[in-house]
Amino acid sequence: MLEFIIGATGTGKTDRCLHDIKDRLAAAPEGRSLFFILPEHMTFETERKLAVLMNNEGGFSRAFVFGFRRLCQYILNKNGGAIKPHLTETGKKLLLARVILECRDKLSALAKASYQRNFTSFLCAAIEELKTYGITPESLLEATADISDETLRQKLTDIALLYDNFSSAIDNRYNDNEDMLALATQKITSADWLTNCEIWIDGFTFFNPQEQAILTALFKCAHSIHVTLCIDDIEHNANSEETALFHRQYLTFKEINLLCRQLNIETKITRLSIPYRFSKPAQKAIAGNMFFFPLQKAESADGIIIAEAANRRLEAEAVAIDILRLCRDKGYAYSEIGIITREKEYDRLLQAVLQDYQIPFFSDSKRLFIHHPLAELLRSCLEAVRTWQYEPLLRCFKTDFFPATRDDIDMLENYILEFGIKGKKRWLSAEDWQYCRRPLTDQPLSIEETAYLEKINSIRRQLIAPLQQLSEELHAAENVRAVTQILYQFMLDLNVPEKLSLWQKQAENSGELVLAKEQQQIWQDIIDFMDQIVETCGDDELTLKEYAEVLNDGLESLQIALIPPGLDYVTIASFEQNNLENKTAVYILGANEGIMPRRSKSEGLLSDADRLYLSQAGLRLSGGTNEDNFFEKFLLYKAFTLSRSYLWISYPLSDADGASLNRSPLIDRLHFMLPFEKKQLLSILLENYSTENEKRRVVTTRRSISYLTAALRQYREKQTIANFWFDVYNWLLAEETYHRYLFTSLSGLFAHAPDSALSTVAAARLYMKKGALQGSVTRFEEFHNCPFKHFARYALNLAERPEFNFSAPDRGILLHETMRTFGEILLSQKKRWNDISPEERHDLCQHIVSSLADRLQNKILLSSKQYQHLTKRITKTAEQAIDRLCEFAGHSAFTTIAMEKAFGYGKTSLPPLIYDLKDGHKIDISGQIDRIDIDESGRYFLIIDYKSGNAYINIAEVYYGLKLQLLTYILAVRNCSTGLNLATDTVPAGILYCFLKSSLLTFAKEMSETQIKTELAKQMRMSGWVLLDPELIKKIDDSSSFIKVRFNKDGSISKTSRCSIKSEEEFDALLKYMDDLLVDTGNSILAGKITPEPYKLKQKTACTFCPYISICRFDTTVSGYKYNELPNDNDDLIMQKILT
Repeated sequence: MLEFIIGATGTGKTDRCLHDIKDRLAAAPEGRSLFFILPEHMTFETERKLAVLMNNEGGFSRAFVFGFRRLCQYILNKNGGAIKPHLTETGKKLLLARVILECRDKLSALAKASYQRNFTSFLCAAIEELKTYGITPESLLEATADISDETLRQKLTDIALLYDNFSSAIDNRYNDNEDMLALATQKITSADWLTNCEIWIDGFTFFNPQEQAILTALFKCAHSIHVTLCIDDIEHNANSEETALFHRQYLTFKEINLLCRQLNIETKITRLSIPYRFSKPAQKAIAGNMFFFPLQKAESADGIIIAEAANRRLEAEAVAIDILRLCRDKGYAYSEIGIITREKEYDRLLQAVLQDYQIPFFSDSKRLFIHHPLAELLRSCLEAVRTWQYEPLLRCFKTDFFPATRDDIDMLENYILEFGIKGKKRWLSAEDWQYCRRPLTDQPLSIEETAYLEKINSIRRQLIAPLQQLSEELHAAENVRAVTQILYQFMLDLNVPEKLSLWQKQAENSGELVLAKEQQQIWQDIIDFMDQIVETCGDDELTLKEYAEVLNDGLESLQIALIPPGLDYVTIASFEQNNLENKTAVYILGANEGIMPRRSKSEGLLSDADRLYLSQAGLRLSGGTNEDNFFEKFLLYKAFTLSRSYLWISYPLSDADGASLNRSPLIDRLHFMLPFEKKQLLSILLENYSTENEKRRVVTTRRSISYLTAALRQYREKQTIANFWFDVYNWLLAEETYHRYLFTSLSGLFAHAPDSALSTVAAARLYMKKGALQGSVTRFEEFHNCPFKHFARYALNLAERPEFNFSAPDRGILLHETMRTFGEILLSQKKRWNDISPEERHDLCQHIVSSLADRLQNKILLSSKQYQHLTKRITKTAEQAIDRLCEFAGHSAFTTIAMEKAFGYGKTSLPPLIYDLKDGHKIDISGQIDRIDIDESGRYFLIIDYKSGNAYINIAEVYYGLKLQLLTYILAVRNCSTGLNLATDTVPAGILYCFLKSSLLTFAKEMSETQIKTELAKQMRMSGWVLLDPELIKKIDDSSSFIKVRFNKDGSISKTSRCSIKSEEEFDALLKYMDDLLVDTGNSILAGKITPEPYKLKQKTACTFCPYISICRFDTTVSGYKYNELPNDNDDLIMQKILT
């Protein structure tokens, strides 16, 4: 006899089955077998419930709780048929990955798709469905014969090809889950021990063809069968409609009823109508009314909370707070509470929040192995030994399985990035790496550099040894089996099992029991995974790249299933599959439009149109997304009726990007049905300072400290605060255990810019060398930019990580060195720049750049075709600059006497600039002047500074100490005029910036070549200041084509050129001001000023390109932090200040 046990959700169908089994066991502990068949995800919890029921009865031995797969495995173990190796889901995907590789050249419609990630998973799902519904590759191929749609025909042909190859690969070798179900169906008829068994079937809404075949076989030998269906009234005509809530269960009832008539099995229907589960009016109203039409209003809304939150984070925190409230105020156990989510965004968020609130929880979703360090080790090591590139090598090293500390690995990574090391030859070189960043002049390595290189080579050899051995062994491997064995030995050599065991113990000691279980299980899972690789592909010969693809597909499908590590925990479950029935409290998160109900999901490899065509061809499959959309209503019904007495439904108002989200229409339906009280409707906004809402937040000490800080901040800004926060504060003050957390949190509230200053003794020790404050003028400019920037660079020696690339500064160095070399060659030959022919200039420039490129940054410009092309462009830029300077020499009476002339302590250098400071200290300023020209009298000299970017001199920036370079060069030259064979009363003729760059010109109309050259010459004119002396200016440039000074027709200087000229008196005043400014700057540095106080002049600030912006903590919203606001005075006013 077969009994249908029907009833709406919450009427006790599962409980009835459990108590029936208990009664049978109590009446006869020994006897025929009792089977309770459930969906796989329900078996663990249901078996535990049965064990609790039988706790006082001495246990049980003849009752079994199975899913269909476990039942079939049990049948095969007892009756034979389990000899063939079982192909797991992971093994199936490994085999399919190999099949795809073999058939890729034969594919048409799926050719491109076969390269996409997760294609193997889609193909696996499609083949499983085809096998489940009894569709063979041959029948699928036959169905394509009459298809007029070429794309559909090609797609089905491709699927049939892959399906056929997969079937051939497993035929008589393996059994997958579908094969196991088919084989078990055959074995049932010969299983005498199943005769007269009693079967309960619960939790199913429908059965696929294979499950129906098993049921048919079981029905033939069973004494009695009990099938539960979640349907209220089987006779109701509305259930036959596709849109009905219980339509799928109605069809299942019809199918089973037909089967019973065919087998001459008597049937009866037991209807359970009392909703025992629901103890509150809201739960009863939702179960009986919410998903039926017309909607009816309920008398009470007791038992439900509707909450809206500004974002998902606040929503999750509100749930955690409410869970703690239920446990503390209402006496709930954590095990009575469940959380349901439908979006992946909640997974990590909920785990982080619940951990933060110290709520024990267990997520029953399977964990992806692909994110574990061991998976990364396997993936990256194969890519590393195949390519020897930076990224896979460092991913491999950073898995923490290699015998090196993270600090050592970081040091090696910095070195690799700095010198662009890649390729097998470099990594496996027997010789030590000797790459170092050297100037273009040859100098021996220092002791520190030598020790550093020794450390780098030691780390390199320590890390690379296991990979080198792996590479050599893989090269000799003959097939997949050999490669897998080598990988296994590689893991043993790295002590992977011991490392996982250590991580397990660390997780246990820190109370992370789920993580500890994961570490404990992972090694066995990877061994099983490797066994599957050998079983499915062991004798195949794959290239290392193909093996890596197969391995990666398998790793992505590998999942870690854990059982709960304890008994009292909050369960986090998915919307579609959960076992939260009869939880006292259930939280449903993310009730937004498009999520509840969910919009159509992706269709997979077979679209709804494909399924419709196959159905017309006589090949029945599941209904696809269309059927799922109709079933969505029942899924919502199940989720909303899980709880016994408390239901929380919440939704965020915005996503992680700030985009607005709408609430689900189900919320509107609830508002129509239930007469909510104000306290049942919560609004958790970013700023929600009502006393009631704030009191809810006082749940754990650590979180209370955080919310206390927010409340006090609001009090400071708006002068409003709930009085109970003072009680919280006083309680925390009385508990010394929490003082550290409290004071740390409050320190942010009362944050103030520190009065940062070094003592004069500390400043002297940090900055002084050999009794003097030494450095280039750039150092003093940086101090005026921001004192903290100067401190970070010159005291802390902080610098950005150098990387192997050719940046703008490197380009400038190469161009500068080219100009220096070119100029020095002319000086050695006692030639002026205009004495050399264009052909000679071209050849000489080519030779210089080629020679320098061979020495710059370990030959970076020779390392690739891209850099070689860049070298040609730089050479062209250098030639253009040299040509222009040669033309300038033809129009100038000034002659070059020095190139890259240093002043400091070198053998050929000019003396440094030395100034006396307070307390007996001194400043020694050194530097290098790009070019010095003089006139024929030796009285006037011209400073030319090469710039590869835009540059100009602004008197305001000179006045505020932001640009001191050119004037400092004048001081250096005047300081040693005799050393340069200048007159004793030498006078600066000017300071100019010469551009070493290519300009981009844009015109509104077509221009002639002459016009383009004229416009280009205008843009390339040297900016700067020249002496107010018309005759001298003409000596500098008699054509007015190379400097930015223009003459009127009467010979006077034009007004537009006023900003480019300075009188001798102004130059003298500027140089005197420079002397005083340098001394003041030196005294300020040694006074210990290190405050983050960047300058701001107009819209320009020192923070714009500052590399230390992430560590200085400069924030104008924090009290005490402010810009050094520089007055935007006009040039004449500033000059007047300098003169006076």
